[in-house]
Amino acid sequence: MRFQNFPEGALLSLSGDIDLYWFQEHNEELDRICSALSGVVRLDLERVTFMDCIGIGVLQQLRIACKQNDAQLYLLSPSRPVIRILRLAHMDATMAVVETPSEYRSMYEKLTETTKDGAVALPAQTPTQAAV
Repeated sequence: MRFQNFPEGALLSLSGDIDLYWFQEHNEELDRICSALSGVVRLDLERVTFMDCIGIGVLQQLRIACKQNDAQLYLLSPSRPVIRILRLAHMDATMAVVETPSEYRSMYEKLTETTKDGAVALPAQTPTQAAV
């Protein structure tokens, strides 16, 4: 797990198997990360090789933390195992999924549009869900 904070939000990258063993190893760090989330939170799931119900719990934990911190959560490039579990749990329609680099560029352009006074304008709602 790799976490990077940026002025506009954060990037959290997960890799490998997201299961009970992973959770036991990363639970405390995940709690610290959840308390620091703000702005636009990008969750990179491209290198996840396996995800079970523990992974669903991790996604829920991140979604709740983002909601509590008025942050927006985007799932970036989810791997096939992630897409599969999202579909099985019916979460693919409730989370903002950005599958391709062009979708990411489009999302980023929307997120960084500036208003007349120079402030960054963030969308009030998440973008249309990408079909997964």
